[in-house]
Amino acid sequence: MAKVLCIEDEAEIRALLVEELSEEGHDVVEAADGLLGLTAITQHKPDVVLCDITMPNMDGHALLHELRTNHPEFAELPFIFLSALADRQQILEGKKLGADDYLTKPIDFELLIATLEARLAQVRRMKALKDEQFVKLYKSLQPHAAPDGPVDLAELSADESERPAAPHDNGGGPAPTADTSDGENRIKSLASAAGRKVVAAVLRFVGLDDAKSALGVEWPSQSKRLTKLAQTAIQRRLSSEDVLEVSDDGEFVICFAELDAEDGADKVQSIAHEVWDEALDDDELHTSVKEDCAVAAEVHEVELTEDEIGSSDAVLEPLMERLDEAEEIAREMAQAKLSELVDNCKVQPVPATKADGGTSAIAVADFDMVTKTRIAALRRTRPASADLTAEIDILKLGRCAMQLSEGIEPGQPTIVVDVGFSTLNSKKYLERYLGLCSSFPDDVKKHLALNLRDAPIDRIPDKVVLLIKALRRICRMVMLDLNELSFGAIDPAELKIPVVTSDHYLVESWIEKQPKEFKRLIQEIHEKSCRLLVYDAPRGGDVSHLVRQGVDLVACGG
Repeated sequence: MAKVLCIEDEAEIRALLVEELSEEGHDVVEAADGLLGLTAITQHKPDVVLCDITMPNMDGHALLHELRTNHPEFAELPFIFLSALADRQQILEGKKLGADDYLTKPIDFELLIATLEARLAQVRRMKALKDEQFVKLYKSLQPHAAPDGPVDLAELSADESERPAAPHDNGGGPAPTADTSDGENRIKSLASAAGRKVVAAVLRFVGLDDAKSALGVEWPSQSKRLTKLAQTAIQRRLSSEDVLEVSDDGEFVICFAELDAEDGADKVQSIAHEVWDEALDDDELHTSVKEDCAVAAEVHEVELTEDEIGSSDAVLEPLMERLDEAEEIAREMAQAKLSELVDNCKVQPVPATKADGGTSAIAVADFDMVTKTRIAALRRTRPASADLTAEIDILKLGRCAMQLSEGIEPGQPTIVVDVGFSTLNSKKYLERYLGLCSSFPDDVKKHLALNLRDAPIDRIPDKVVLLIKALRRICRMVMLDLNELSFGAIDPAELKIPVVTSDHYLVESWIEKQPKEFKRLIQEIHEKSCRLLVYDAPRGGDVSHLVRQGVDLVACGG
């Protein structure tokens, strides 16, 4: 792995970064400000730097300027900024100084690890290119140069005992038997080569009971189509050494040949999203299947016994039993951790700039930056599980209502609480969520605005409409978060949606890259007697250009 320098002045966030990166196998060095970071760079010579911007003594931009100007020996050192104040001007300033990447807080650890690996891979490619050029130069200077051909510098110096085992070497364990399927034999080989351990995932469709009942005799063909779509999408993302098997219950078991549990979790998360997208976009799937379909996945490292590896019996069943056990343990641990973290959810007033230049008080139920970072770390352990997002939404709503019930002051503004579409798309969690809301006193419900996020409004609008109508009965208003430049088939006026929302960085991107489409969206919003609220704008940043573009409210983040 790599030596990573983490420069962050907030001790709790720095500790989380060190923990996550260490678990990835990296050697982590830490520093609390830019001056200490500069010393650490010269002393430890890291492979990559992760650096906050706003810090005492020397901020991130000043550190990068000093590094690029006065320390040419670190000219190629990858430098990645981490900041909660990433407005466009700061990004431009960082890029001009030579920053390689820019990530915002709360830290998305999946994106962080992917960015880190991309930069390290780029360094390796540059080193390999220099090695190749060195070898060519060396050979050109020799009087009896050998014919051109690939030269592996590591291979020239490696002792025979240090060379990697042959691709099909199973590490000396029992050879796979011939009685089971080829896929299961390959699973046994993977386990044997890794000391009986396997990094495996179970991916399954959930929430389809109603669709199955409604479709009757049509269900088998629809189920077959769904399975085929999933197999194609999954196989497309696997390496030639990974193994994909389908259980008798239609669950997809993936065994990774080279990934650890965390890297496997990252990959399965993207696979689960891709499978869901494929299902929603498929014309042959019935609407009821699309509306009810959800994809869940769990990734764990489990251990098989010597008997299970060496036996002629199928290994898929005991493997799935181990995965089910690991999933239950992970669920219990996550639930306990969530209960602790959700206690940090606070209802806080947020300054919002209005189109007329004034300000408006908006209350938002949200977490502090450290808690957001901890939740992001927790998501990485169970990235595509069906219940994690739902549990966060339900616990957050309950915590918000508890704070409100302690006393609603005169003039208390409407409180915005986010809820994910995936939470409400599950019949089980929809009933829990609606039941919780219904139990609130009327004075609490009169102050609640539920903001529906990540809704596929362009692909299953009927389901989205039903959920919005269900939410509208139990709160003051329903808001709809837009992640596309369109309402799709949704009519906010008809659904009595007074406010639509969108993320600050997404809106900035639309304005810069698709100005005409954004202007058209603003016009449509206002024609529907609706307003656009842009959230998570940087505190102290210039938001006047958003107002000039037609944005009605700009709320600052943490």
